[in-house]
Amino acid sequence: MDVSTKLKELRKKAGLTQQEVADKVDVSRVAVGQWESGSVTPRPNKIERLAELFGVSVAQLLGYDPASLPSRDTRADAPAYVPMMVLGSVHAGEFDEEAVSGDGDVVNVPSEVKERWPHARAVRARGTCMNKAIPDGHWFLVDPGTEPRNGDIAVVETEDHEAVVRRWYRGGDTLMLVADSTEHHEDIVIHWEDGAVRVIGTVVYEQGFLRE
Repeated sequence: MDVSTKLKELRKKAGLTQQEVADKVDVSRVAVGQWESGSVTPRPNKIERLAELFGVSVAQLLGYDPASLPSRDTRADAPAYVPMMVLGSVHAGEFDEEAVSGDGDVVNVPSEVKERWPHARAVRARGTCMNKAIPDGHWFLVDPGTEPRNGDIAVVETEDHEAVVRRWYRGGDTLMLVADSTEHHEDIVIHWEDGAVRVIGTVVYEQGFLRE
């Protein structure tokens, strides 16, 4: 179940109109209608407002079934979010992996997400090559143990040791790394016989957007 379907379900269960939801999260009724139709996805700050409004977690609002999560602390005082340091940044053609980003950057990750991908690490996007999906400056979680599927966003290191963030499309003998941007960026086509690539990780979470 995606966020549009879940949002409509929660709104109807709460007995609210689209206008009432809009008023509570400071958007227009048209915006709520677009969210429910799936034509527009709510931004992360609105995802959090909606989750708070309906009394669910961010992961649940995104359509993730908490029953399939590993067992977790269910105490009333168990944290909804866990802090995580950002361990690097990915530029258009360079992976800059520092012990900690310059200002000791710490982000809050939903505990359900951290428990599902315990080895994921937080990285910050730099540049515009993926700004339709991950805006410049946003952080995201990269899981080294998740195999990318066609259409997933992956951080990939090429043979010349440059790392890029792109959508992953693998064919029989080629790999296409496709930009998703409002600006023009060349797609990268790699033939397997030309040299190996290393998957640094697959993007599993981006400031409120969960990998399905």
